Amino acid sequence: PSRPRAPAHASAAAEGGGVRVRAHAKAHKSSGAGRALLEALRAAGCDAPGFCAQTVSEAEALAPLSEVLGAPVDVLVSNQTVGAGKVARLAALAADARMTLSACVDSLENARDVGAACEAAGATLDAVVEVDVGQRRCGTPTASAAADLAEAIAMGDVPGLRFKGLQCYHGGIQHVRGIA
Repeated sequence: PSRPRAPAHASAAAEGGGVRVRAHAKAHKSSGAGRALLEALRAAGCDAPGFCAQTVSEAEALAPLSEVLGAPVDVLVSNQTVGAGKVARLAALAADARMTLSACVDSLENARDVGAACEAAGATLDAVVEVDVGQRRCGTPTASAAADLAEAIAMGDVPGLRFKGLQCYHGGIQHVRGIA
């Protein structure tokens, strides 16, 4: 749906299902547009805790919104962050009092890189283990690999990270209009 109809559409789709809706920052990459969308979702009756960002730069663009909201901005970085520079920026956001941040990881190596950067920044990041559910694009390749990674984080074997949950996303089936 177009942006003006999206909040009402999301609210209707989630009604009665105990579903939380995260506004995605990919299109607007702006704290002003993000604020308007979040307010519209909440006004439409959605349980909208915050935002979903695909990249660190999208999450960074939302940080100033905390001043308007009077509270930290809740952001899930819904993709893995790789590369020393980007991981350091993710860790800095995790340490930023303006943010309540969580991010996806899909391997023990990635989790350790992110965890070490968070520790160096004096932060603990809520980690979401991404599971490949058939798209073969990102995520742990098997359910057992996801379980092993989740357990390692939950048991404290990856300092700097706290296990928050799982993400299972398949872009090719996101706009299915009915259930077979």
